[in-house]
Amino acid sequence: MAKSLRRGTLLTVINFVCVALSGMVCLGLYHVAEQTRVAKAELHHVNRQIAEEQSQMTVLQAEWARVADPARIQRLAQSYLGLTDKPTVELSSLTMLPKRDSGQGPGGAELRTASAREDSSTANANFRLASVRMRN
Repeated sequence: MAKSLRRGTLLTVINFVCVALSGMVCLGLYHVAEQTRVAKAELHHVNRQIAEEQSQMTVLQAEWARVADPARIQRLAQSYLGLTDKPTVELSSLTMLPKRDSGQGPGGAELRTASAREDSSTANANFRLASVRMRN
């Protein structure tokens, strides 16, 4: 009788462990399923945001193409700044060029000349120092 009591107790313990293990597995499965549902909802939300951003980017690219149109910029520069596409000084012949030592450039602009000389005290093959001097 003691042997059958031990055997019955052992079976009861094994049954209890199996039921408890089954319950834990069910809870774990529920937890994984819930995490999957939440992740799927977040993924759907992020995909919707990506689609909205792509739509906004398309609109912004179209707007940028309109705003950055060179013809439009030229019209705005002419109307607001008074800028034209004509050069400031037009030379129609070589006789319009100023004389060499007159000191004035095309359109009466002041000309300045520059000269450069090498300082022989610091000159070497790897490093050359040149000083530039402006004359008026």
